[in-house]
Amino acid sequence: MPGADKETDLTERIESFLADLKRGGSGTGPLRGSGEMARETTYLLLRITAQARWSSAGDLMEIIRNEGRRMTAAQPSETTVGNMVRRVLKIIREEYARFRGSSEETEQQESLHKLLTSGGLIEENFRQHFIHLKANVIEAINELLTELEGTTDNIAMQALEHIHSNEVIMTVGRSRTVEAFLKDAARKRKFHVIVAECAPFCQLSPRVFTTVFWPFLGSFFPSHRASTPALLAVFGVLGWVSVQYFKISADVRWAL
Repeated sequence: MPGADKETDLTERIESFLADLKRGGSGTGPLRGSGEMARETTYLLLRITAQARWSSAGDLMEIIRNEGRRMTAAQPSETTVGNMVRRVLKIIREEYARFRGSSEETEQQESLHKLLTSGGLIEENFRQHFIHLKANVIEAINELLTELEGTTDNIAMQALEHIHSNEVIMTVGRSRTVEAFLKDAARKRKFHVIVAECAPFCQLSPRVFTTVFWPFLGSFFPSHRASTPALLAVFGVLGWVSVQYFKISADVRWAL
């Protein structure tokens, strides 16, 4: 049956994605950047929206939230996944509010974090059926995917506004977005970059920047695997790699 085949295909895609998340966290699978992970997560949520059985926004939100919990449990350190789940939940709320003729501001306000972790009462207000809701949610998620495709370029274009000549900049780990950001600034500015790295990733990029490795760096930065809000947070994308640069003056560089 076509319907059964679609459900089986969707289940297999979800399980494959969860397996990839687990392997990536253990260091045995491919290490994806935040941008790639955001796109893969959002695309899977798009498939769930298009193929899962649901008749109201409340049904869809419950499905997305349950799958989101499974994804975040598979790899808790990959905060990009949870963030994209919250973004999609927000899209569903907004599209439902648009059909009801009400604005998001007039509804009960809830944080993005609560959208993922809460349940129960929130769905009671999303049970009304709208025939075109599915198409609108799919369109909105596709627009989000388009935005994600251009995130790296959009961030890199702003590099000269944040990086000035002769500065010392520190980043944690390797990120394609950070690399593009720094390369764009390097076209017109000269500056020093310190890359703090930690096991099990150890992905430095000596061909791009002159790299100096301090094996005792963790003693000065006990939270070297810290949560990573940072520059990408401004654009709605979170990853384990911190991309916020820190300006370190010359008189404190000895501490490294």
